[in-house]
Amino acid sequence: MQKLANKVGSVIVNFNRQDMKDIRESLVAENEMVGYANPVLVNVETDGRYNNPIYNSDVTAFQAGTQVVQTMVENNTKLKQIVSVYTGNKLCQVASKLRNKGIEVLCPNHAGHCSANLAEDSVIGNETEYARQCTIELNDNLKIAHVTTDGDSKAVNGITNAQCSNVKVLRDIRHLGNSMKRAVQNSTFSLSMFSGKNKRNLKHRFGLDLKARCTAELTYAFKAHKGELFAVKSHMPAVIKAIVLCYRGSCGMSCQINSYVCAVCHLINGKRFSSK
Repeated sequence: MQKLANKVGSVIVNFNRQDMKDIRESLVAENEMVGYANPVLVNVETDGRYNNPIYNSDVTAFQAGTQVVQTMVENNTKLKQIVSVYTGNKLCQVASKLRNKGIEVLCPNHAGHCSANLAEDSVIGNETEYARQCTIELNDNLKIAHVTTDGDSKAVNGITNAQCSNVKVLRDIRHLGNSMKRAVQNSTFSLSMFSGKNKRNLKHRFGLDLKARCTAELTYAFKAHKGELFAVKSHMPAVIKAIVLCYRGSCGMSCQINSYVCAVCHLINGKRFSSK
C-alpha cells in the first residue's frame, strides 16, 4: 500500500492543487457576475490542525507535534470551499534510519529522499508561516479582504506579509466563547458569589452557561435582523445589560424587551408574559 501511495501521491497532490485553482477562478467569475467593484477580493477563514493528541479543545498545540495542516476556506459563498491548503511534516523515515546508523542528517532536504518539509526543531504552531504559504498560493487569483481566525492566532501576520497589504481580522464565535469561559475560570469572585462546598464546579458551570448564553444571543440576533450587522451591533449593548440583570435574578422586563433567547415566563404587575 505504501509503494502504491508513493506512486500516486504526487498525482493526487497536483489534482487537488488544480481543483483549488479552479475554485479560486470560479470565485472571481461569481464576484464579477454579482457586480462586485473588485472581484478578486475574498473573505476567508483559516486554522491549523495538528497530529498531537489534544483531548481538551482549549489546549493549544505543543512542541511534540510533528505534522500540521493549515486550511484556508472561502467565506464568500455558502459552499465554504477550500481554496488553499498547506501541509507541514517533520517525519522522515530515511533520516531516522541514517541516525540509527550513527549518521548525522538534518531535515529537510538532506541527501536522498526527504519526506519532511519542516526542520525537527522548528515550532510546529507557527501559523504565521503556514498562513503565509496559503496566501502565496491564493495570490495568483485572489486577494484577501477579511480573515476569520481564533483569538490567539498569528495567521493574519503571515497573510499581510504575503500580499503586502492590510487585512481586516474577524474572530469566530467558538473561540471567543472559549476565551470568555477561560476568563470566568481565571477570575476571582467574591466569597458569596457561589454557595455550597464545591464552588470550583459551580464556577466552571457558570462559565459554560455564560458562553452558551452569549453565543445563543448573537446567533438569534443575526436571525432576527436577517444578517444586518449594523442593527445587531446597535442592539448588543442592551442585550449585554439584560444578560447581567438576568444572572442577578432580575430577569424581567429587560429580558422581555432586549433578550433574543431568554424563555422564562414572568409575572409583572399581575400580567404574565414570556420573553422572545
